[in-house]
Amino acid sequence: MAPNAGYAIGTHFAQIWSDPPSAKPGSDPGIVVNSFGKGKAIWIAGRIEALTEPVGHNLVKHLLRNSLPGPYRFEAETNRVVEVTVFDQREQHRLLIGLINLQEHVPTIPVGAVVRVLPPPGRKVRRVLQLPDQKPVRFEKSRPYIQFQIEPFKLVFLAVAEYE
Repeated sequence: MAPNAGYAIGTHFAQIWSDPPSAKPGSDPGIVVNSFGKGKAIWIAGRIEALTEPVGHNLVKHLLRNSLPGPYRFEAETNRVVEVTVFDQREQHRLLIGLINLQEHVPTIPVGAVVRVLPPPGRKVRRVLQLPDQKPVRFEKSRPYIQFQIEPFKLVFLAVAEYE
């Protein structure tokens, strides 16, 4: 038996019985960051963002923030089961903001959020309305974003940010 067998020190793998593919790193990366013209692409071999442990989300967030510096079109502080979309309808001078609660278990547990949205360059947000009732949503400027808080919602939250 080799003196280092079963030990993590001085090896690329934690334990010999984990069936490592080789004694040294190979040429098949699990994460690739590459530049293309003015843009960047991040390719991840597995669905690490779908892990139930926070490590997957933290890794994706770290990769995005280090590879694609902000400011971003939008940010949200919310539960990881919430998906956020923002569409700029330039002709109507508004941003459509949607949040959907994608919890697997029914009934869903209501979740809230803090949302930050970047207005288009040279534009100023006049008001934010919750849809479909067009109920005013209080917002504040949080350079370079506008920011607003969303009370816990069960399934969908929709809003429009009108700008001039």
